[in-house]
Amino acid sequence: MNFHSLTVRQITPETADTVTIEFELPAELRDTFRFKAGQYLTVRLSLDGHEVRRSYSMSAAPHENRLAITVKKVPGGKVSTYLHDWLREGATLDVAPPEGRFTVALDPEKRRTYFLFAAGSGITPVVSIAKEVLEMEPMSTIYLLYGSRDEENIIFKQALDRLSERYHGQMHVEYMLSKPKKEGGGGLFSFFKKSTSNWQGKTGRIDHRAVAMFMDDNLVQGPEHDAQYF
Repeated sequence: MNFHSLTVRQITPETADTVTIEFELPAELRDTFRFKAGQYLTVRLSLDGHEVRRSYSMSAAPHENRLAITVKKVPGGKVSTYLHDWLREGATLDVAPPEGRFTVALDPEKRRTYFLFAAGSGITPVVSIAKEVLEMEPMSTIYLLYGSRDEENIIFKQALDRLSERYHGQMHVEYMLSKPKKEGGGGLFSFFKKSTSNWQGKTGRIDHRAVAMFMDDNLVQGPEHDAQYF
């Protein structure tokens, strides 16, 4: 595996424990790092005298002309902790060219329906695929079911909402929370008041039943229908 030293252009917080790291890409490496939506990059670090490698999916889409990965800090994870807590803009990282087969072959002449399912940081390759489909296959439609722990841990929430607005009728996003935030009643007798949640969307985890309900709610009929599932 060949690694190249890339400079960190920008670090963007997504949630309290998730950041997006964007790299500067010299002209001579653009072909080397040409990627497909859904692929990942492998980074190499030397920590405590040992070489460690980790792979992270790219959250940018190819048409955006950006090279970026999104990293969620894992408890006890040496690499994700370093990238989240210690990496700074202007620093360099050893990065290997894109890899991965979690991709889609796009055709601007096709009219397809994409059903996308993701939970937590698993949204990273999925958002890349969604952005590329919307831009490069304009007649297709996307239905995304995305599960998170609570409101504060919905990665790319603003970006997904913007996509839904920009591609109204073409991009459909449904959020599902396993532990929505609850608020208790204030005042002297708050101890006796039941806490409530302001969350109006679906609750629970993405399981067989949740997937079946999502598919029923967004049923597309017709023998000529072309559906893709990720």
